[in-house]
Amino acid sequence: MVKDQNRKPMRIAILPAVVAAVLSVCVPVLARELHVSPTGAPEGDGRQERPLDLATALTSERHVKPGDTVWLSGGTYQGPFNKPASPAGTETAPIIYRAAPGQRVTLTANDTDRTVLEIQSSHVWFWGLEVTVNGKPEQGHYGAGVSLRGGREIKLINMVVHDCPNRSGIGGSNLGSEFYGCLVYRNGQWGHAQAHGTYTQNRPEDVGGDLAALPWKTHRDCVIFNNFGFGVHSYATAPRLANLLFEGVVAFGNGLPQGAEKPTVNFLAGGRKFDDHVIVRDCFTYFPREGDFKRGADFGYHDQNGRLTIERSRFIGGADAVWICRWQEATVKSNVFFTARGRDIVLLAPENHDPKHYRFEDNLYYRGTPGPFQFNNAPFASLEAWQRATGLDMSSRIIDSPPTEPWVFLRPNKYEPNRALLIVYNWPGKPEVIVRLDELWNLKPGEKFTIVNVEDIWAKPVVEATFQGEPLSVTMSGSYAPEFACYLVTK
Repeated sequence: MVKDQNRKPMRIAILPAVVAAVLSVCVPVLARELHVSPTGAPEGDGRQERPLDLATALTSERHVKPGDTVWLSGGTYQGPFNKPASPAGTETAPIIYRAAPGQRVTLTANDTDRTVLEIQSSHVWFWGLEVTVNGKPEQGHYGAGVSLRGGREIKLINMVVHDCPNRSGIGGSNLGSEFYGCLVYRNGQWGHAQAHGTYTQNRPEDVGGDLAALPWKTHRDCVIFNNFGFGVHSYATAPRLANLLFEGVVAFGNGLPQGAEKPTVNFLAGGRKFDDHVIVRDCFTYFPREGDFKRGADFGYHDQNGRLTIERSRFIGGADAVWICRWQEATVKSNVFFTARGRDIVLLAPENHDPKHYRFEDNLYYRGTPGPFQFNNAPFASLEAWQRATGLDMSSRIIDSPPTEPWVFLRPNKYEPNRALLIVYNWPGKPEVIVRLDELWNLKPGEKFTIVNVEDIWAKPVVEATFQGEPLSVTMSGSYAPEFACYLVTK
């Protein structure tokens, strides 16, 4: 190749704006750690020796930047607290407000305040905080735990939200948020229409109706129990609901504190419009066998709906264990159903539905009543009659008696690897259940661990020991012992 000796080297002019744009993509955000305490002050700088107050840390763009972690030291923070639209994080650099390791951090408000914590920002995480209300207010539109009022992709991680008297523990509408590992209980004592464990929406209307542009809203590994209204309440009247994922959710005893006059449900996903893309996977529900008329789970509500998937879940107890209402497409696979009160499953098809869009297979039904199946208005006393009438469940089974052996499940926590949920259905009704933690989890001999009931995680542990590699005897405790209990395991 012959070089052109007369050609001058080309000079490239790089504009400052281009440099800034390139650096913003290529250079990662430098995450910082700030500190907050109940005695912090607005003039603090976020160092441990000069902590901020929480109100400033929630609202000051000067102090808090994308990618920052704000550590809350132990103690009680008197609210109410508002997290406005800014400061906000980004998809790759969220702002994280997190309890200091090993410390109990309580956010509270008075009984005349509407909400303890209201969040309007995007890409912010709240992690490991307790949220509750002081006092016992009269009935009204106040006393909520966490209220989401806009923003998108908010995460609530391992929160404890309880005893918020008038409204939901976690409520409101925004786009694509995740509730992970939260314990939500005893909310809504006054039985307000929105007084549930979680009240949530994910609305296609907010993105112009385009499901492809609608981020998924998820409940994962949350335990939602003994709320006075519904447990999980994903519902809307005017807008639609779509792209809802429920995975590893444990919902039990919701509505029971309210008394028999209120027809509540452990788990509702559906509203009054056309809902679509609802996925329920590896979930657990429970109502006791005696003295209960409430339904276990409702999927769908009015009108016609789109696509529903229910997989590997256990629906136990209630007047009926599960209602599946007016879905055009439904996949119901590898689930377990049992109730001693009504029907294991009620299937209501929409008008002009096409049977080939229903896929029910590999399910297990326990017969607790003479008629465990219903399709539209027709009851069926046997699996064979159900199969002939619907063409469904050809690979499923029915057992003509209640379960007799314990069921033990463990759900590791993805954000805190030293933490897990232990769910026990103790069908023999013995005071203790044998658990193999080495088979269920990565617990090794010599590691210390504790097991506490989720109904009071600050109480004395049910078990506190060093693991020896042997099967473990766990005492059944809580509101529904000895038949059912849920525990938090930490190591």
